Amino acid sequence: MFDFLLKSDLLSSLVAFGLVLIPAVIVHEFGHLLAAKAVGITILEFGIGYPPKIARLFRWRETDFTLNLIPLGGFVRPLGEDMIKTLSEAETEAARAELAALEPGRMPAKIRTVNEAKPLSRIVFMAAGAIANVLAALLVFVVIGLIGVDQPIGEAYVVGNVTSESPLYAIAGGQEFVIETVNGAPYQSLDDLLTAVESETQPVVLGVLLRPVDDGPFERREIELTFSPEQRAALRDFRSRLVVESIQLNSPAYMAGLQLRDAIIGIGGVDLQTSSDPFRILQEINEESAGSAVPLTVVRGDAEVTLEVTPRINPAPGQGYLGAGVTVDVFSTGLGASLYSAGPLTKSVPLALPEAIAYGVSEIRNVLDAILGLPARLLSGTAAPEEGRVISILGISQIGGSFLQDSIETGSPTRILSFVALVNIALGLTNLLPLPPLDGGRILFIVIEILRGKPLSQRREEAIMIIGMLFLLAIGIVVIVQDIRDPILNLLPR
Repeated sequence: MFDFLLKSDLLSSLVAFGLVLIPAVIVHEFGHLLAAKAVGITILEFGIGYPPKIARLFRWRETDFTLNLIPLGGFVRPLGEDMIKTLSEAETEAARAELAALEPGRMPAKIRTVNEAKPLSRIVFMAAGAIANVLAALLVFVVIGLIGVDQPIGEAYVVGNVTSESPLYAIAGGQEFVIETVNGAPYQSLDDLLTAVESETQPVVLGVLLRPVDDGPFERREIELTFSPEQRAALRDFRSRLVVESIQLNSPAYMAGLQLRDAIIGIGGVDLQTSSDPFRILQEINEESAGSAVPLTVVRGDAEVTLEVTPRINPAPGQGYLGAGVTVDVFSTGLGASLYSAGPLTKSVPLALPEAIAYGVSEIRNVLDAILGLPARLLSGTAAPEEGRVISILGISQIGGSFLQDSIETGSPTRILSFVALVNIALGLTNLLPLPPLDGGRILFIVIEILRGKPLSQRREEAIMIIGMLFLLAIGIVVIVQDIRDPILNLLPR
């Protein structure tokens, strides 16, 4: 139904903007509205988008709900304020008189400006938008749990470098494909996969996932193959390699001179090429040799090179002993093909409501831990550079479009829903930053008022708010230009 979005990144980004950002802003402002009514602050307008006003949608008691021209946010306008500026006493009294003239069913019980409310009530009002976003994210995660959460049921291996003599060549020619099941059941490791193929009970039924052709959908098929005794006997005749896919700056691998696409074939005098699990052996030797120099043998092009590397002692999470990301490539002579792990094979399992709620709370905690812990990880160098990049609404829309396309391709809404939840949390936390005119900046003014025993002068507060808005506007323009010149999608795995 929505397959047309797969062919247009621009259209997908626009749809994602409407599905992700606009609802998150409405939720945020609705949180302010409900909190204002709870603490007795009078709200004259609930705006979707920024002025100029297009139309008044409807009125709820004393609050006008309006649609505005600039679709980049939203606002609530309390009595006595006009966006970021405080109205004069005469203007406020005129608005108060208009409210007092409303029919009894629409007139609020108390007509009160923000500044007439107690400091704690104002803090509740300012913080309520962020709280509403986090609660919305929790609800979305609960819905995801009810739809289904991926649970690991086995392992999946990618098959590549298939020789023309291999029985596997008949499946997809020389193209890569994924083996998901053997004889109708998932397998837990490469050893389990090879054991099933080694069995004298032939033919073997492989459940495979074929890569799409011409941007079409993935295809799942079951293929019957018969392996000869000679092929079964040579299944564990391995040539294993660890192909370097990434290198951290100033890591042991970087200092040793390791390069991208180098194939690690030995470490510490141990040959990795004859093992079905060379990565495990590499990790064990790194752990045993941490802090000491060990020889590392790699194949670079057609040449064999020996480097000297010193594995880290107690590496931080995400760093690794060598600071290099590798892909395990194991060539089996019997299969006539290379195999490397595609990660766990998962199955979507719907959760009961109590489990879905627990899942939602856990996901909220994980996201908050990741966001709040980012500054420390950036300072320690354990975070990837792209994690610290500030993203504009353009970048968010582009990422949302990618998630939307993933959901359409897989036929499951969970990918785009997860992004909806993430954006809600990020929006809520961003608005709590102590920067005027954000909610956190307004809360900071209230805290200063409590500590001083009196508020800042109206003129000074307005000047700070205007400076803050200009600063954020300038940052926003710079970030938008960055996302145009260097799209965030170029840094993300697709």
